[in-house]
Formats: sequence, C-alpha cells, structure tokens
Amino acid sequence: MTARPSFDHTGLDAAFGSQRPAEIDRGGRVRLLAEVFTALLEGRQPSREAAHFLARAGLAWLREGGSLERDHLGVVKAKSHRTPSAIYRELIGAHQDERQPPARREKM
Repeated sequence: MTARPSFDHTGLDAAFGSQRPAEIDRGGRVRLLAEVFTALLEGRQPSREAAHFLARAGLAWLREGGSLERDHLGVVKAKSHRTPSAIYRELIGAHQDERQPPARREKM
C-alpha cells in the first residue's frame, strides 16, 4: 500500500501567507466562502485571504480526497445542526439589518 501524497503549501504560503483555515472560526470560513463566490459572480477578485483559503482547501481536497466541506473547508461540525447555509443566512441577515431602517408596523 502506498502512502497518501502530501500537498506542499509552500507556493500558496509564499503568495498569500501561512494562515490556516483552522485559525479562523467556522463563521469566518463561511464568510470567506461567501466573499469568494460573490466576487466571482460580480467579476471581481476576492481578497487574498479568501482566495488563499479556497485555493488551499480545494487543492488539498483534490490531492487527499475526503469531504470538502468537513475535512478541508471546515464549515461542517460533527453533531451540529447549524449548517453552513444557516450560518450564511445569519451573516447576511446581520448585514441587511445594519443597512435597512427598522420595518414599520401596519395599523390595524
């Protein structure tokens, strides 16, 4: 049986720094993913931090296999019912609440 090849992160670290996804909490990792996806949809470049996070996770997943969302992106937590989409909704809900005036109540 052959050993799993390990991924050399030297190139990514040289370009983006060596911050690992584990140093960012789960909500932060969901935020980085949302940033990357939004930027790409809008034809923009994501931040270096967000690009590095997704590049590192994606290449590790391609080389090592496993669950992308659990093992490499770290957005799924064992025995947690709080999904990445729920975290994302909380994040965008918090931002929308900051931008919108309070809702007016209708008179009965």
